[in-house]
Amino acid sequence: MRMGRFLVFSLIGSAIWNLGMLYAGYQLNKNWQVFADHVKPFTYVGAAILVIAVIAFWMRRKSGQGLE
Repeated sequence: MRMGRFLVFSLIGSAIWNLGMLYAGYQLNKNWQVFADHVKPFTYVGAAILVIAVIAFWMRRKSGQGLE
């Protein structure tokens, strides 16, 4: 693909993506509290998974069975 054609398609795709993200951010800002209330339980689950993964990694490293 020629550079000029690539740049045109890249510009069009980027513009569409950025407009979509702009609209999503605007809508999210209007309904932020509703969104936060729905997402809060998932943040606790994600934090728990992260803590478990770090502990498991640390325990494997300490026992000598980690990646070498």
